[in-house]
Order: sequence, then C-alpha cells, then structure tokens
Amino acid sequence: MLRIAIFTDISPKHLNTSENLERLISYFSRHNISFQLFLPTTHSLTSENQTRTCSFQSFPLNAHYRFSLPNATKIRRRLNEFQPDFIHVLTPFTLGLYGRQYAKRTNLPLIGYYMLNIQPDMDHSNVPFLRSLFDKYVQWFYRPFHKLLVPNFLTKHTLEGNNFPNIAVCSKGVELDVFHPAYERFDVKIKYNIKRPYILTYSGELTAEDNVEAIFTIARYLPPHIKHKVHWLVVGDGPLKEVFQREALEHMTFTGSLQKEDRARVYAASDLMICPSSKPRDDMLLEAFATATPAIVSEAQQSDIVKHGENGFLCNLENLDQFSEYITLCLEHSDLRERLGTMARNHALTKGWDQVFDHLMVHYTQLIEETKRSRTINIEKALRKAP
Repeated sequence: MLRIAIFTDISPKHLNTSENLERLISYFSRHNISFQLFLPTTHSLTSENQTRTCSFQSFPLNAHYRFSLPNATKIRRRLNEFQPDFIHVLTPFTLGLYGRQYAKRTNLPLIGYYMLNIQPDMDHSNVPFLRSLFDKYVQWFYRPFHKLLVPNFLTKHTLEGNNFPNIAVCSKGVELDVFHPAYERFDVKIKYNIKRPYILTYSGELTAEDNVEAIFTIARYLPPHIKHKVHWLVVGDGPLKEVFQREALEHMTFTGSLQKEDRARVYAASDLMICPSSKPRDDMLLEAFATATPAIVSEAQQSDIVKHGENGFLCNLENLDQFSEYITLCLEHSDLRERLGTMARNHALTKGWDQVFDHLMVHYTQLIEETKRSRTINIEKALRKAP
C-alpha cells in the first residue's frame, strides 16, 4: 500500500484547485491509499479526511495561495509516525518548502506539481525585479525534485527551456457527470433571449492578458451572411468587463461568472467555443469538449487538447481572418461541426478524473521504482570503492 505525504498552501477560495484536491484524496480513500495532508487551516474537508490532515494558521498570499506558519515539531512527529514512501509537494511556499526540506533530510523521493498561477500578483507592480527574484526562487525550489509534474506540454517546454529538471506531463481532468451534451439547448436560448440560429461562446477571464479584444474584432468581421446568424455569449468576469460591455455588439451577451452546471448548459448549447487567448485554457476546453462542442483556438496556446481538423481548429493570432474562415466553415457545414464535436467528446471521455488519477499513480510507481534503482546503483558503487 502506498503511503503519501502531501504538502500544499492552496487557498480554499481557489475553488477549482481546492475541488481537485478533494477529488484526489477521495480517490486515495477509494483505492485504499494511505495519505497525510499538510495544509492551511481554512480548508473545509470531510470529517473522514480531517483525521488524515495536519493544518496550520495561515494568511492570504494572493488570490490562490496562503502563507502558512508550520509547526516543524508537529510535522516531523507526524511524518516520523506515518513513514511515507515519498513526499508530494503541490506548492512552493511555506508548507511546500517544509515538505521539500524534510524529503531532502530523510532521503525520501520528492515529486512536485507546477501550477500555472503560482506567481504572486506582481506583474503590474512598480518593482519588476521582484518577479525576477521569484522566478529564481522557483527554479531553486524545484531543482532537487526527482519528478516535476506539469499540466500541459506548453508548460513542459517552457520549464525545460529554463533548465527545470525531470519534467513530466500529468493533464487535468473533467467532471463527466456534469459536463455532457444531454442538456436542453432551448433553455439557454430562452434564458439569454437568443433568437439567432448559431451560438458562439467565449469563456474566460475578462482581462487584457486574455486577448478578449480579439473576440470583438472576429465578431465584427465575420462574413455578413454568417454575422447576422450568430449570437455571442461571453462567459466570465474580470476587471475589464464594463469596458468590454460598452464595446459589445447588439447580439452579444455577457453572462458573468457561471457555476459549473450553468457553464455546462451554455457549452452544450453552443455551436463553437472561440478562444483567441495565448494562455493555456485546458480547463475550459475539456469542459466544452465533454459537452461535444468543438473549439477554435489560438495556436499560441500550444494546446495538447485541440487537434487541428479533428476536434477543432488552431489559428494564428497575427491573422484573425483565420478565426473567421474556420467559424464560417463550421457553421456552413453541420456535418463537419457534428464530426468535430463527436471527436471532442471522445477525447474528453479519456480525461475523467479517475483516469487522470490512474495516470498519476503511474508517475508515483515510476518514482518509487526509479528511486530504488538509483539507491541500488549507489550502494553497488560504494561497495566497489570499499577496501
């Protein structure tokens, strides 16, 4: 039986990540995997899982993470009693740092997960050198890890270019019981007063970094015979929401942030998802694909999910006419749109959370086996050198 110690500084306000953590420990429980979880006090876990946790007072670090005040004696005692096979660190902050240091001191295998939003909110500050210092800290932090998991190949290539070691892809999952095509399209059309035959949807944060402006350009320059048949839904919230609403076309509705069940209904009712962002949008794409809705996205995302011509299309951000061309192609050919949607759904069916966690177990097993081999080799080398 595996024995896993997990360290995380994730804030419960970061809903998606907190839910994923709850799913992971539920998977552990169902598969008789023993675990100990070290996390900030503010998490609300089931009573069963509370007995397997060790929590500490914490303060907000940013929207996603907390700065915890770990009790080193308490952690050390709990780990010495538990005797984990390895340490899994989810974040590079105070609790993650203690897990890293414990693994190094005790010579335990160390596996990490690199999240895309670990940088503090300093991109727009007047002290840009802080970002550089933090980047150096993150490189130092992950250097001794035996394996570092990342959510997609874009992150993998980026980190490899920055000399991060031992990187492997472990993709995210999707709730297939929530995101599916069996919703009534008519309900969405009634709710948002949609009278045009086609629905195109953008879903994401409404920020300059997400290139939402491109949506308006694409919408304005669709061919007239397509443009007048399309209603746009813009799902999400952000600091530029009011600015974008003032720019909105007549048949463009801003839904605001939606709970996952409502997102599922909107995605299932949509004919296409449109995403001109250069930032990876794996969560949104998997959710849309699970509802059998294909996507037209920026190739700058280097998406592992969208396969050009199979379940969607990739476009060059420098040429927004490509978005217009593929939107037109898909809306004029319902058989193509249906085929893309079927392939999108088939891809999502391989990304249920249990399947993702099964893949994670493979990484765990490989880590333990590789560590055993390495230790055996080191012992043999030491014996050969002995007099």
